[in-house]
Amino acid sequence: MHAKVKQSFSGQPDSDFTPRTIEVGEIITGDLAEVAVREKWATKCKAPLSEEEKAARADAEAKAKADVEKENTGTADGNADPAGSAE
Repeated sequence: MHAKVKQSFSGQPDSDFTPRTIEVGEIITGDLAEVAVREKWATKCKAPLSEEEKAARADAEAKAKADVEKENTGTADGNADPAGSAE
C-alpha cells in the first residue's frame, strides 16, 4: 500500500532503523502506510511513477495528441486540401 501523508507524525518507515518525523506530502509504504491511513494521518494513493513510466506516459500522450491533430486535418500527413476537393 502507498499513502500520502496529510498530517505530520513520528514514525519508523519499514526501511529505516530509527523513528523520525514523517512530513506532510511524503509518500509512505508498507506497515507505516497502513497505520497512518487507519489513524487518518494519510490517505491511500497510487504508487508514484518511475522515471521510465513517466517518459512512456509522456510519449504515449504526445503520440495520441499527434494522432488527434492528424484526424482533425483530414489526412495522415497533416496536409489537408483547404478547398476540400477530391482528386
